[in-house]
Amino acid sequence: MHFTPTVATGAGRTAGRGTAGSVRVRGGSLQVRVLAGVDPVTRRDRYLSETVKGTDRPARREAEKVMARLQAEVDGQRSAQRSVTFGYTLEPMAASTVRQVHAVISGALSAAVRWDWIAANPARGAPRPRQTPPQPDPPSPADGAFATDDDWGTLV
Repeated sequence: MHFTPTVATGAGRTAGRGTAGSVRVRGGSLQVRVLAGVDPVTRRDRYLSETVKGTDRPARREAEKVMARLQAEVDGQRSAQRSVTFGYTLEPMAASTVRQVHAVISGALSAAVRWDWIAANPARGAPRPRQTPPQPDPPSPADGAFATDDDWGTLV
């Protein structure tokens, strides 16, 4: 396995951590990975990645172009971020509320991407709470027997 790290520097980088990228051989392809930042919830590094078919010289040139594009995309996302301060305490929201808010924000940001207002939808990387599977509790046959009306013959 061949691993060639490359690090780009320039405007729009965060606090000494440049947009790090790498190109490595994965089978008959090249995998391009660029550090997209740190997940604010899990504190783990997030990466953008793309695969370029082939390992020859033209494929390597294409991989460098892909890396430049991904780094530019990361820079565009970083420059769009703003600092927000709330002057009050926020109460935790229910998981269903978070899913609904995420759907609205993600939809608006997807429209912004379609209209070329922003380069990428930052809501794609935001984790959504899982929806709990339904836990049905149907009545037993004995409990359900009282629910029929002999005069009407239907379930009441």
